[in-house]
Amino acid sequence: MATMKTRLEAIIAHWASLAQFYGGTNAKRYRTNLKRASTAARETAQLFSRFEGESRQLVDEDIETLHKASRLLGQLAEDFEVAQRRADHIKADKEAEAESKRQLKIRAVMMDLFGTDKPSMIQATDQSVEHIVFSMARDLAYFDRAGVDEYAKLKGCDRGLISDVYNARLLSFNADRGLIDECAQQIAESRLLSDTRGYAAANRDNCGQRWYFAGWDDFLDWRKIRGQVRAVCQAPDPEAL
Repeated sequence: MATMKTRLEAIIAHWASLAQFYGGTNAKRYRTNLKRASTAARETAQLFSRFEGESRQLVDEDIETLHKASRLLGQLAEDFEVAQRRADHIKADKEAEAESKRQLKIRAVMMDLFGTDKPSMIQATDQSVEHIVFSMARDLAYFDRAGVDEYAKLKGCDRGLISDVYNARLLSFNADRGLIDECAQQIAESRLLSDTRGYAAANRDNCGQRWYFAGWDDFLDWRKIRGQVRAVCQAPDPEAL
């Protein structure tokens, strides 16, 4: 802009010097040309000035648009953070609720088995572990896998033992040897199990006679088998006849 103005001033000065030099009859024509040059210079200057103003306006509008976009992105980021925090709170509340329900279930079973829900009042002796194992087998419906593991941890006994018992779907009941063998034979002969490699005979210990399967390959319905086991146990003892 400054360069153009300088050039126009140089043109005007040139025409003025020519008018002064020649004078006389040509003076009028030079004055006319000088006026035209002046008018053209002013119009050109106005045109450049308007162009400069429009350019600045367009730049200002672009800058304002960028500012608006930046503010919008900032608001979106804030909204996302708020939504993320809300989702985290909801997740934490659900996990806390699930944990509370699981703890209540565990404590209910402890009260049922031991008459107390305080693990410190239950002695972790071999006999108490045995009691947990077989009592749990009788009431397996209380537990899911997480509940069994948590219960073993609260009890302070061997977690592996409790988990193995749960995985094997252990069946337990008090009976004499005749009923134990009869029950085992009936279940082995029935087609409840597709794989009987895990069959184990009667197991006796100081907590009473127990019978169980270990290492089942198939998922078994505890209620169905428990009902059939009870039905078998109601049969007369072959050895007592």
